[in-house]
Amino acid sequence: MVFLGGDLFHDNKPSRKAMYQVMRSIRLNCLGEKPCELQVLGDQSIIFDDKSSLLRNYKADDRTISHVNYEDPDINVAIPVFSIHGNHDDPTGEGRLCALDILQVSGLLNYIGRIPQNDDITVNPLLLQKGTTLLALYGLSNVRDERLFNTFREGKVTFRRPKAKMDDWFNLLAVHQNQ
Repeated sequence: MVFLGGDLFHDNKPSRKAMYQVMRSIRLNCLGEKPCELQVLGDQSIIFDDKSSLLRNYKADDRTISHVNYEDPDINVAIPVFSIHGNHDDPTGEGRLCALDILQVSGLLNYIGRIPQNDDITVNPLLLQKGTTLLALYGLSNVRDERLFNTFREGKVTFRRPKAKMDDWFNLLAVHQNQ
């Protein structure tokens, strides 16, 4: 798998050329017939449920994308890509969308670590297993430094942990901050 720590693009409105190059690179290098050997454990909708975001205003129906892309029967993902957003490619504007949302809805990557509220943050892990190895994959996308500092100081940042076999998990966190 590939785990990106943000700033896939230099700004939140990448050029067509930049978007083309990223989409082409992921298609050529990460899609293919080889099956992905990662198994997701637990409820993925906590990480991927677009019903809980501002995207609900854009829906034409009640279907959601609430699973990793390699479990989609219409996409052959050999190497999954997971990403958080950084300060350059952060969501803005109506619907708080960013280029990662477009890449996720197209099935090319898995966008994790969204922060719907800057003043009360809960970081949920995506629980993965390969063979006997257990991985709790955490993402904390960019939050302005002062805001994140205050949120930590007020005790309003929570990292959820797997309930079963707590000592058997590898914990991997991608965080994108300036300090």
